[in-house]
Amino acid sequence: TAADNPDKYAEKLNGVWYKRGTGWGDTEDQPLTRFSLFADMTVESGREEVPNSRQYICDEYRRNGTCRTGHWT
Repeated sequence: TAADNPDKYAEKLNGVWYKRGTGWGDTEDQPLTRFSLFADMTVESGREEVPNSRQYICDEYRRNGTCRTGHWT
């Protein structure tokens, strides 16, 4: 499971949590925030289809985990 992955862990340095290990992919060594963790979880779990609804999809995230650019579907 992802919880047992030795290549994906967090390290606290000077009061800030950082993503460590190659398991984080492109976000390795970036700050680990509730926003970045949520973004990682939604990427891994996919999206649920809701009929007759529009959804804003983030295409590019900032380092702090917030959405930089996106589009409506």
